[in-house]
Amino acid sequence: MEKVNYILSNRLKIVSNYYLNYGISFFGQKVFSNQIFGAQSIGSLDNGYMSLLIRFGIIVTVVFLVLLSLTIKKLLDAKKYEYASCFVLFTLLGLTEFTFYVVVINIFLLLFAYVYNPKLSYSRKI
Repeated sequence: MEKVNYILSNRLKIVSNYYLNYGISFFGQKVFSNQIFGAQSIGSLDNGYMSLLIRFGIIVTVVFLVLLSLTIKKLLDAKKYEYASCFVLFTLLGLTEFTFYVVVINIFLLLFAYVYNPKLSYSRKI
């Protein structure tokens, strides 16, 4: 585990520190980045999934991940491989960056609206 932590630039230890200091709630909580606990800084919470879980809570995280999974499945079923691959790449980015769930940075999240809007047919060309 130490090698994985080293490869990920100490991110596993940082995530562990945030979990130990903040915990997880159903509805989330205010989290201060680079906060000092004791005599040391706990670092920046940049793992997207843990950031989502700690900051926004279990409910928002589960809803987001279910929508993300269903969207990828619907895009694959519609043979929209180029859009599904973008979603998959941004979900991998979530392992090292919290920005994968920020619409301004991950514009592919706008595909949620396209896939789930009954007035649009995502089987046609985008």
